[in-house]
Formats: sequence, structure tokens, C-alpha cells
Amino acid sequence: MFFALGLTATAACGGGEASQPLSCATDATPDLSVSSQFSVDTGITTSSNAGAGYGQRACPDAFLVEVDLGPTQSPPDFFVSGGWSTTIPAQPCDETSSMTVFAREADQWRVWDVVVYQAQAEGPLCHAQAVSHTNASATGLGGALIPSNSGVQTVRVAVMATQEGSKVPVYLAGE
Repeated sequence: MFFALGLTATAACGGGEASQPLSCATDATPDLSVSSQFSVDTGITTSSNAGAGYGQRACPDAFLVEVDLGPTQSPPDFFVSGGWSTTIPAQPCDETSSMTVFAREADQWRVWDVVVYQAQAEGPLCHAQAVSHTNASATGLGGALIPSNSGVQTVRVAVMATQEGSKVPVYLAGE
């Protein structure tokens, strides 16, 4: 089941094999472009992508953020995680989310990691627990990590979240 959710994230960004450049990474206009740490919650924003209304032709079910990591000589480590909006009630705690991270190295895009999240209740709270990664070096992390020595210049992150099969607002943070 978790593998299928990961494929859904890839398909949401233009389809294709996870190792091939996807139209979401190379063709779509990002919903948000940043050059430093960020957090966005479509459940509380007033933009046209508010709530579950995110997505576009190249990425119909994904919220897309582009992050400029700066000069390749000394970019910082970059960590990103995604899930569902903080505006969603803590119960019934049955959301799922998938996040596809694309990395641009030497003018070539590639899929860096696909992270699948499952809702996990913790007392009165419900949080996104990373349950799978396509990048084995990220196993055990709550998101994707791009080390400073990776040579990555730009990152694009596509995230989508559902509850009972319906698209819901997303939360995405990077630093």
C-alpha cells in the first residue's frame, strides 16, 4: 500500500519512472519559489492555491515549491518534510501524504526521494509519520535530506495529501 502511494506522488507530477525527469520538475511553474527556509500551509493561506485547491496542469494534484540552495560551493544541508494542513481536525487521524523531491545537479533534474507519510495518533494529536523513502539514505528521517556536499543547486518539492480518498490542504516546510 505504501509503495502505491509513492507511485501516486510520482504520477501526480507528470507520471513516469521515479528515476526519470518528470514534467513537474522541469515544466511546471512552482506554486511558491523561495531561497531560504520556508513553511506553507495551504489550509491557512489566502492565495489561489488555498485549501485543497492546489495543483496545475503539469502537477494536477501536487503543491510545488522550488528552493534555490545558492552557490554550489557551499550550500547548506537542506531538509524538507510534507504532510497535511494543521487545520485538519486531529480525529479520525486517517490522512496520507506523499512528497516527491526533485534535485537539480549540473543542469539535470532527477528524483531525489519520494517520501510517503501515514497518519499516526499520539495522544490527542495526529501527525505525519514517514513510512517509506525511495532514497535509502533517508530511511528513519521524517523527510528528505539533501547534504551540503551533494552538488544540488535547486530543489523542487511536490506534495499532496488525502483523507478518505479526497484531496486535503497540505503543509510543507524546509530548512
